[in-house]
Amino acid sequence: MLVQSAMDSRRDVLGDPSFTLAVFAQHKRPEFWKPRPWQTIPHRQEPSLIFPEGDHLRDLVNLFFTSVNPLFPLLHRPTFERSIAEGLHIQNRSFGATVLAVCAVGARQSDDPRDLYEGTTSEHGLGWKWFSQIPLMRESLTDPPSLYDLQRCSLSVLYLQATSTPEAAWTVVGIGIRSAQEMGVHRKPVPSGNSLEDELWKRAFWLLVSIDLFFSAFMGRPRATTHDDFDVDLPVECDDEYWENPDPEKAFVQPVGKPSVVSFFVALLRLLDIVSFAQSTLYSVRKSELWYGMGIFGIDWKRRAVLELDSALNKYVDTIPEHLKWDPDNPDPVFFQQSATLYAIYHWVQIQIHRPFIPRPGQEPILPFPSLEICCNAARKTIHIIERLHARMDKAMAVLESVTFIVSPLFTSTLILLLSIWRPKSGSESTSESSKGMEVVYRSMKLIQKYESRNSYAGRVGDILSAVITVGQLPRTKNRKSPQSSGEGADQNSVPSHAQVVVADLHDTFHNTAQTSSHNLSTISDATSSLSQPASFPSAHDGCGIFGPPQIQTDFFMHDMAPADISLFDVNFTGSQLMLQPPNQAVANPMWNAQPMLTENVAFSQEDWDSFMVSVNDIVTEAVEYRGY
Repeated sequence: MLVQSAMDSRRDVLGDPSFTLAVFAQHKRPEFWKPRPWQTIPHRQEPSLIFPEGDHLRDLVNLFFTSVNPLFPLLHRPTFERSIAEGLHIQNRSFGATVLAVCAVGARQSDDPRDLYEGTTSEHGLGWKWFSQIPLMRESLTDPPSLYDLQRCSLSVLYLQATSTPEAAWTVVGIGIRSAQEMGVHRKPVPSGNSLEDELWKRAFWLLVSIDLFFSAFMGRPRATTHDDFDVDLPVECDDEYWENPDPEKAFVQPVGKPSVVSFFVALLRLLDIVSFAQSTLYSVRKSELWYGMGIFGIDWKRRAVLELDSALNKYVDTIPEHLKWDPDNPDPVFFQQSATLYAIYHWVQIQIHRPFIPRPGQEPILPFPSLEICCNAARKTIHIIERLHARMDKAMAVLESVTFIVSPLFTSTLILLLSIWRPKSGSESTSESSKGMEVVYRSMKLIQKYESRNSYAGRVGDILSAVITVGQLPRTKNRKSPQSSGEGADQNSVPSHAQVVVADLHDTFHNTAQTSSHNLSTISDATSSLSQPASFPSAHDGCGIFGPPQIQTDFFMHDMAPADISLFDVNFTGSQLMLQPPNQAVANPMWNAQPMLTENVAFSQEDWDSFMVSVNDIVTEAVEYRGY
C-alpha cells in the first residue's frame, strides 16, 4: 500500500496515469517477475466431464435459478445460459466444472432419479454424481484464479453444507476468500463503476463472506476475513434482466417501483455486519492489553456495546425494504421466503447479542437488560416465523438451500428455550410453563426434521437436541463432584452421574454398531431403567449417530469469555431438574417414540445441576470434535 500511495501521489502530479505505468514496466526485470519453466506445474490429463443430457441439464439449471439464486444471487442467468448454449462448458473445463456445481446444487431440489448417485436410492446422494467430478481447489496455485474458480468455490460451499461432511464447507470458504483477495476483489476499484464481470466477482466474494461470518458465529471458529479487511461495494440491487442494455446509461438500472430480488441479499449482508461487530467485541477470544489501556473493558463498556448493538438492530429494521417487511400473507412466494429467512436471522442475531449476559439462576443480571427474556422471545419468534414459512410451502425442499440460515437459528432457539425450561421455578405455574415451553421445543425439532431426508446437517442437529433432552431427563447420583471441586485433590473415586453412564454407553454403542440407524436407550444400557419409557434417537441417515461430526455452535458451551461474563451454560447454575414422564398428547414429541410430559423434581442439589450441565457440554463437545477417524 505504501508503494501504491507513492505511485498515486506522483501520478496526480504528472497527471498521466499511463506514464507511471510505462515507467514501472521499464524497470521490471523478467527474471524476477515471470515464473521459471520449472516452477510451472504441468497440466495433467483429466477425464472428460460428464454432464446431464440436454433437457436434464436445463431442468437442473432452472432449479438452481428458481430455488437457490434468489437467496444466494451468485450467477447472472442470461449470461450463464447463453454460455451453455454456445457450448462453453464443453470447451472450457473451468466453466464446465462450474456448470456441474450448479447441477449438483440444483439437484438438491430435484425429484429426478437421474440425480441419485449410482447404486443408492438415498436422497442424501442427490447431485453427488455431478459434484464428485469437480475439484475443490484450482489445479495450480501459481496461476491466478479465474471468475469460474471463485464461483465454483461458492457453489461447493452451498453443496457441502448439506452433506455428511459439512465442516469441509468452512475450509472451502477460506480457500475462496483467499482466492478473491488474491485478485483484489475485496477492495473498492478505482475508478469505480459497474461491469458485468466486476459485478459477478463481487457477488461471489460477498456470498463467501456471508457464509464465512455465519459459520464462524454458529460454530465458534475464526473467520477467514473480517469487516476491517475489505471495502468493496455491496452488490447492485438490480435483477438479472436489467444488467445489459445497449445504452450504457441504462445498464444496471432497476425500474422504479419494481422491488429487486437481490435486495434480500444486500439486507442480509447489512444484518450480518452487526453480527460481525458483536463477534469482535463481545466474543473476542483474546483482548489486547491496548484495549484495557483505552478503557475497552469492564461491565460499563459491555453495557455500552450491547446498547449500541441493540440500537443498530432497531435502526436496521427501519431500513428493510418494504417488500421484505414481515408479512405472513405476503402474496409473492419469493419475497415471502426471503422475508421469513431474513427475520429468522434477525432474531438469531438478537440472541447472539444478549446470550452472554443471561444471569445464573438467583443471580442479579450484570447488565440492566432482561437478557433471558429477550433471548426467549426471539427464540419463540424464530420458530413461529419458520412455521409460517413451511405452512406456505408445498415441500420442505423449497427452502432447502437456505438450510444453514434456517436450521442454525432453530437449533440456537431450541437450546435457549431448554435453558429457560430447566431453570428453577416456584409456584403452581412452573409445570404449566415448562410444558408449554417443551411444546415449542418439539415444534422446533419437528421443523428441523423436515430437512433430514436430504440434509445430513439437519439430521445431526436433531440428534444432538434429542441427546441433550434425554440427558435432561436422567436422574443423578449425589456423589458427582462439581467442576470447581474436580481438580487436584478432588475425590477421584466419585461415582459418575447417571447421565454420564448413559452418554458413555451411547458413545460406545455408536462406535461398535455403526450400521445402526436408530438408537433406543432401552437396548443400549440398563442404566436407563429408571426412565418410565425409553426414547428413540432419530438418525438422519444410516451410520450416523449423535456423535457424528457436525459443526455446531460450540461457543454455546465452550466460548472463552472474560471473567466478568456469564456463560450461557455455566456449570455454577443452581436449580432443579425437570423429569420427562409419558404420556401427554399436548406436548407430544414428534421425534420420539414416547410422548413425554414435564413434571418438576425439586429434590436435586446444585451438584446435580452441575453434573447435568457438564453432561450437556460433553455431548456437544464430542459431537463437534469427533471427525470419524
